[in-house]
Amino acid sequence: MSIRIPSPINAALDVMSRHPIPTVGIALAAAAGLVAAWSSLTAAVVAAVGVLAYVAASAHVIQVTHLKEQVRQRDYDKAALQAQVDLLRAGDASAMTQKIHAIGGDSGE
Repeated sequence: MSIRIPSPINAALDVMSRHPIPTVGIALAAAAGLVAAWSSLTAAVVAAVGVLAYVAASAHVIQVTHLKEQVRQRDYDKAALQAQVDLLRAGDASAMTQKIHAIGGDSGE
C-alpha cells in the first residue's frame, strides 16, 4: 500500500526534520496553549502571545543566520577574486620578455 503525501505537508515535514529543536518547542507551546485554553481564557491569550513571540524570534534568528551566511560567502568570493587579480597583476616572472622593434627600422628608413 502506498500513500501519497501532499506537497505542502511533505515540505513541512522536511522543515521539521531539519529543525527539530524549534519543532519540539512549538509542539510543547501548542500543548501548553491547549491546556491553558481549557483552564482559562487569560492563560490561553498569554500562551498564544508566547507562541507567536517564539515563532517570530525563531524566524528572525533564521533570517539573520541566512544573511550572515550570504555575507560570509560574498566575502569569500571577493577574497578569491582579489587573489586572482593580484596574481594576474604580478605577472609571470619567468616569462620571456618581448623585444620591441622600431617601426621602419628593418627596412632602412
